[in-house]
Amino acid sequence: MANDEFPSNLNHSIPYVEGFRQANLSTNLVNSVREAVSKRLEPSLSDVQDEALKLYELGFNVFPQPYGQKAGMPWKQLQYTRLHPEHPQVGVAALFRGQWNIAVMCGRTSGNLFVLDCETDESFRQHKSQLRARNIPVWSVETARGGHLYLRCAEGEVANIESGIMHDCELRGSKGYVLTAESIHPSGLKYRWLDHEGKTPPVVSLKQIDWLTDINGKPIRLRLTRGGSKNSAYTANFSPLSRATQDYLANGSRIAPGSRNNRLFSAACDMAGNGYSEHEAEQQLIAIASSSGLPAREAYATIRSAFSRERKPARPARQQTAKQPTEVQQHGWKYALAYCEAQTWTGRTGSSDRAVLLALIEKARLVSNEKGIFRASTREISVLARVGINTVQNALKRLQEGAPPIIFYSGRDNTSQASLWKFSSIILREGKRKTESSPPVPPWISRSDSVLCETDAIERGALGHSGMRVYEGLLALGCPMLPSPLAAELRMSVHQVNYALRKMRLYGLVVREKKGWRALSATPAQLDERVARPSRRLGRGRRRVRRYAEQRMIYVGRIVWRARIDMYLAEAKRQSLLQSDSCSEGESCLIVEQDEGSAELKLWKCPNCGQVHFADVPPDMCDFCRDFTTWKLLGDARSGLLSDPLILFGIELGGVPYVRGPDGKEHPLLPGMTDESP
Repeated sequence: MANDEFPSNLNHSIPYVEGFRQANLSTNLVNSVREAVSKRLEPSLSDVQDEALKLYELGFNVFPQPYGQKAGMPWKQLQYTRLHPEHPQVGVAALFRGQWNIAVMCGRTSGNLFVLDCETDESFRQHKSQLRARNIPVWSVETARGGHLYLRCAEGEVANIESGIMHDCELRGSKGYVLTAESIHPSGLKYRWLDHEGKTPPVVSLKQIDWLTDINGKPIRLRLTRGGSKNSAYTANFSPLSRATQDYLANGSRIAPGSRNNRLFSAACDMAGNGYSEHEAEQQLIAIASSSGLPAREAYATIRSAFSRERKPARPARQQTAKQPTEVQQHGWKYALAYCEAQTWTGRTGSSDRAVLLALIEKARLVSNEKGIFRASTREISVLARVGINTVQNALKRLQEGAPPIIFYSGRDNTSQASLWKFSSIILREGKRKTESSPPVPPWISRSDSVLCETDAIERGALGHSGMRVYEGLLALGCPMLPSPLAAELRMSVHQVNYALRKMRLYGLVVREKKGWRALSATPAQLDERVARPSRRLGRGRRRVRRYAEQRMIYVGRIVWRARIDMYLAEAKRQSLLQSDSCSEGESCLIVEQDEGSAELKLWKCPNCGQVHFADVPPDMCDFCRDFTTWKLLGDARSGLLSDPLILFGIELGGVPYVRGPDGKEHPLLPGMTDESP
């Protein structure tokens, strides 16, 4: 196997672990082992792999957990991303080779999945009957004590209801997971599907889940989360989807030909207007559109068209808050924005620094805690600011080291490991003073949904950030302007303004009049066509998002892969604390180092097959050679283990895998492999 297929810290060798059996294999034997292994690999997928891939294609965020256990593998990073669908080393199929339980992450990464986890058969039957009474299709999994009921929420991610609040039931909706079918409970019972009504899990509105009560019989109203961790100090404002969109999510698979494309387009536009990303919309809508008979390629194209321009929600937003936000939560980003627009951003890095600061302000606008701390990873800033990773890192350093400093680093998020940031109190105070005498949001960035313009025309090589600022400022001022007064109004240099005007004239966005330059209005979609397409920047933002998403998938997959290797080495150490050493009694004898104070045991080589075994005296023939039936009985176990790339990885690095046979003894996984060179 090529070295670059494995984590970088394992490219050369596994560090020596006491008790891990090592073998010095010649090149010819290594090649023969690889050939033997390749012949034993099963071409078909296992039941676990097949189930995991099916769930993944339905939009579920699946990941492995140890066989027969509920936990043991890393999972918190998967609260923000899914595994890679096809990567040969760390993709879904590769990580589920062998014996594993299947875990499903609830929440946004699984299409706003939430699960009613019923802890008794009685509770399971009760909640299932409530669903059927409301004509909601049932997707249920039988567990060791009760069952799971799978639902998706049309409005957004559902907040959790912890154990002890409801009677014999809890709700997992935000950043929690459950085991699903083909998994083994610690008790030995197997999870299995009981009900599978419909091709996709049912999508419901919060109003439909109206029967839940606490242990005192008081009704429970489900609430939504958005943006932050499940322990956020408050729930941000949320814009619910329209009834037509909710109806499509619930019944779209039954729409007759003739209106399928229009209904899909309307639902996608509504989701775009409510802040859903294109990827999140695809997760929820593609499966429904395909079930209605619409070709997948056409469905993807329709969603892409809906997200190609700015959209508004189909109905006004409702406010839903759990706590009154503090002043720094509610207005901190506005104060930072007022400070940003009052500064003169000139020089070689001024435009990039301003773009990165605006991206930070956008993240703070979405969610921040009571202390004004918000989460923003380098890749998220890169996507929002439309600049490269290196540019973001350099700009963040300058924003922290300036006089006065504009932002402070506040640690890392415990689950995603993304950076946490906080605006300097100095700039917040200065920004607050400016808002008392002028509008908190400058007119040229007065969009209600974001402080950043969503068009590829802002990419470097098209208009760029400076060009877009001049264009939006000229539009907002509403009158012809000469370069000098326009530069003073926008706090830019005259050179920056003249350079931007030349570009805008080239793309037909401004005209020269007697009193100065006047901007011609254009929507983001028109800017894409007029500016981004001829400059060959159209689609760059979307490609950046997809590239970063794939990088996160591979990164998380490698975390899971490393955990598998750690488990592999720990099991090897637990099974046997053997270390080969020199022996004075001849080449056929090996001394085994044991715990301090223990007597020495001897390993004798079988004269027939060359295998090494414990014995007080040399045997004439080992049990392995004497009972050939053992090899046949071990055949299925060998073929199953040899389909696991982790076992192959251990073999190539010099490990000698052993299996315990029906005779209760350990035998080499591959014949001819020993703890000594052949």
